Amino acid sequence: MKSIYTILILMFTSTASSQSDTVVGAYALTLATKEIDVFEYKLTLSQDGTFYFHYYSNIKRGIPPENTHTEKGLGASKTM
Repeated sequence: MKSIYTILILMFTSTASSQSDTVVGAYALTLATKEIDVFEYKLTLSQDGTFYFHYYSNIKRGIPPENTHTEKGLGASKTM
């Protein structure tokens, strides 16, 4: 039972301390399949806590073949 508590405490402290890293910047991921389907994800995180997310897909046999989704807003507040 002590080992379970120890593992839980270690997991909590590692996740709590990992949140202090700066993640501001632009991130992108593009995936392509053998059938030439394309999936693009773009995320921009600003210093002021706002974010911009853009998703694009082009699936040759999809209905509709192209799909775009955009979101922007205010992220979670940082507490210390």
